[in-house]
Amino acid sequence: MDLSVFFQIANRVIAVIKQFPGLTTLVVALLVASGILVFYMYTHTAPTLPIAVSRVQQVFFSNYAQFPVSNREDDAQAISNGEVTITNTSSDKLVLDLHLNIEGPKISNYRIRADLRGPFNLIYGKNDIASAKSPGILGPLFQSPIELGPKQVERKRLIFLIDMHRELGLLLMSKSQDHTYRLEITDLISGNTISILIPGDYRG
Repeated sequence: MDLSVFFQIANRVIAVIKQFPGLTTLVVALLVASGILVFYMYTHTAPTLPIAVSRVQQVFFSNYAQFPVSNREDDAQAISNGEVTITNTSSDKLVLDLHLNIEGPKISNYRIRADLRGPFNLIYGKNDIASAKSPGILGPLFQSPIELGPKQVERKRLIFLIDMHRELGLLLMSKSQDHTYRLEITDLISGNTISILIPGDYRG
């Protein structure tokens, strides 16, 4: 561009600014506000995961997991959400970590991992009395972390264990309606996490 043309345009812009200072200020303010809004939306967009999760049922409490422990009070308590289907809708591998998040009048951000680990590192579905006598009797269970290949579909029972927290288990069982339950799923590869209010489902 010819420098003379550039200076002509610059002079015209300066003349407009001098003639309409209020309008110019408004335009600049709108541009700045638009930039801030775009930045906010970019940084506060809720993360998503390329998965589909069938309806997660309302929380159902079992009394004991029935691990072979000498003191029954040391046994874990099972929280079941029934059978759930998780589908990897992408063409990439996913490694999912599942947690149950519980909020209530006396509980704040209490998280339980779906690793099926009970007292003394015993595994539900393997080391509990029923499974030890009859392997597979509990059916397939989700156990974090869960690896899903491209387009892979898994349907299993979703169970969480409260280990060594008898009072908490009794509180949840007696006042279940007073608490909010969310299934949190994190992809360990991307680091993204989604939250599903229970009962509920998800499709990303």
